[in-house]
Amino acid sequence: MSDVGHERLLEAVAFSAKELLSAEKWENSINGILRILGEASTSSRVYVFRHEVSDEVCRYTCLAYEWCAFGIVPQIETPELQRIEIEAVGFKRWINLLNNGHAVYGCVEDFPEDEQPLLQQQDIKSLVVLPFFVSGKWWGFIGFDQCDAKRNWTTAEIAVLQAAASMIGSAIEREFDKYLLEIQNEELRKINHELDSFVYSVSHDLRAPLVTILGLLNIAEKEPLSPNLNLYLQHIRNSIFKLDNFVKEILEYSHNTRTDTQLETINIKQLLEEISSTIVFTDSSVEVILNIAVRDYILVFDRKRLSVIFTNLLHNAFKFRDLNKLHRYIKIDVEYKSEKLLICIEDNGIGIETDHLPKIFDMFYRASEKNHGSGLGLYITKEIVKKLNGEIQIESEIEKFTRINVTFPIVDKI
Repeated sequence: MSDVGHERLLEAVAFSAKELLSAEKWENSINGILRILGEASTSSRVYVFRHEVSDEVCRYTCLAYEWCAFGIVPQIETPELQRIEIEAVGFKRWINLLNNGHAVYGCVEDFPEDEQPLLQQQDIKSLVVLPFFVSGKWWGFIGFDQCDAKRNWTTAEIAVLQAAASMIGSAIEREFDKYLLEIQNEELRKINHELDSFVYSVSHDLRAPLVTILGLLNIAEKEPLSPNLNLYLQHIRNSIFKLDNFVKEILEYSHNTRTDTQLETINIKQLLEEISSTIVFTDSSVEVILNIAVRDYILVFDRKRLSVIFTNLLHNAFKFRDLNKLHRYIKIDVEYKSEKLLICIEDNGIGIETDHLPKIFDMFYRASEKNHGSGLGLYITKEIVKKLNGEIQIESEIEKFTRINVTFPIVDKI
């Protein structure tokens, strides 16, 4: 390449850098940049491959963007260039070079024989391929093909094109960092909102039972040996239980946010029987139906978190049972399906109005006037499910049913 050509290539790289810096998304400008670089380098074809990474190893790559000079056959729609298993097509040498920041270049006829077929299929006579990295990891590569003649790429040309490759990697990394920052800001906004709600609710829910207890004690002191003394004591006991439950929920929330998962072997049938018998013992008319399609009833899971999930969901199902129905039931289904653990808890209680469903898992949200709890139970349940990489969904129809589905990825070993 002449001095004029080299100067033109430098100008193209500088212009491309400016375009990437000003673009909202790097992908919006990449096709124009490939054209500018292709024309300045007098290449036949310029393209970008992006990788799929599995287990921190680049196993697959695919042709994502391409520019072609007039008369050159595009390859962007070629099936063989989509999701290529790099080692399987004989490009292990490329992996070693590119992964270590080196360029692959030269005449195709001088390449190892196992590399030539795929390149000759695209009419490539010479090429230079340069890697780019995002956050220190090999993310992809940019290639410059010569299809009309053999070409010996100079060291100076390769250095300029490597600068173009690094420029693309930097643009992707900057956009990725911006995305992560937005996620972190959103998480901070969520935390601040929840903290505001938490402080308000804690001040109210902790003080309310204490104020009730103090009031009852004052009345009891003024009415010695009052026939209402047992009633006062019962109200005091109820207030203490309410306060104790609230403190327990706060501890459950704290435990979930501050501790890692602890896997152990669990007998799911035994766990459910223990929890359900504790919850429904005061009303034997409620039928608990267990359908557990898990071999030997054994799961590998975080026992404490799973116990909290079942306790909260079964407690809600029992608390909001419909006393006007003769047959009251809570049905629990547990099964493995499509490599997931599926849990479904259904009851025929009073149900939830449709307007309340979108907010039902919000912190301190109460969907019913009959709910005198803290409004933390379902929120904690959702956060635990999220911690365990699961999903939770609810559907309900007023005075008919409520059904909660929880899905977890299968864990098969500790």
